[in-house]
Amino acid sequence: MYLHELNELLIESSYPTNFKPEEGVIAERVYIPDPYLGTGTIREIFFEGIHMGSAIATPASPMVFDFESDIEIVEMHFTLHGDSLTKMEEYKDSISIHSNQHNIFYACGGRGQTRWLTQEQQNVFEIKMRPEVFLKYLPNDRRADKFRQGILQKKASIYAERHLPITPEMLNVIQRILSCNRSGIYQKMYLESLTIELLLLQLEHMAAIDKMEMPARMKKTEVEKMQAVREFLEANLSEPLTLARLARMVGTNEYNLKRNFKALFGTTVFGYWSDLKMQEAHHLLLHEAKSVGEVSLHIGYKNPQHFSTAFKRKYGISPSQLKA
Repeated sequence: MYLHELNELLIESSYPTNFKPEEGVIAERVYIPDPYLGTGTIREIFFEGIHMGSAIATPASPMVFDFESDIEIVEMHFTLHGDSLTKMEEYKDSISIHSNQHNIFYACGGRGQTRWLTQEQQNVFEIKMRPEVFLKYLPNDRRADKFRQGILQKKASIYAERHLPITPEMLNVIQRILSCNRSGIYQKMYLESLTIELLLLQLEHMAAIDKMEMPARMKKTEVEKMQAVREFLEANLSEPLTLARLARMVGTNEYNLKRNFKALFGTTVFGYWSDLKMQEAHHLLLHEAKSVGEVSLHIGYKNPQHFSTAFKRKYGISPSQLKA
């Protein structure tokens, strides 16, 4: 990867065949960019057949990067925050991807250019697979068959015609991957299982793309309003909220809030909020020394029994059973 303006090499990495580490079962690398470029961290983990990468960076100014690769991969891509524009020689059109969007790409090496369009934080998570690993899980339908042909013909391909909203379930899996504290073969097994789970969620989401009711192209200002609502929900799990309050907060009405939020994030406002609550509860019960009652209050349930009922409906097991 090069900084375009100066043609300065930023990162150069080589990988063993099929991403299989020469020593041990899993390898990890961390890169810290030069301070004059901004602040951030790039982290990668790889093991046989799979490479995971996460980047959180706040650039000092809008930036342009040139990159090149000689590795054939399928990439599960998730832009958690930020806006970028990527052009590859192998793709006909530029790829513009924004906050809270995901897609799957195939490339047989190549070179291109990525533009970070603003100075806001960029937060990206990717899983790269060898094609033979990915093809084992590819379903048989029109969209998958087209993508499969692209791989077999070694032709750069994009799975979905438009990027889709990252769901709360996907975010939960990504967070579990990034917070994994296992090591060795147990880390590999855990990350492999989460990779399959995340791919399942992506493929299911894409299979339903034609059934999603989408309004006309949303204005950038409306997208920003919906992102503000989402961020507020994530930061206020225990606070009582109403659609009217959320709509007033971002300067819209309830109808537009309900319609645009579902179009952008693939679920209703309170469906999204409920999923966030349950995922937070699941994490606290497993990893923190908190009682069921404390967890219930933390996510806004005054009645622990109501919390237990909602939790069991979501996970098929009661909070006390999970904690035990």
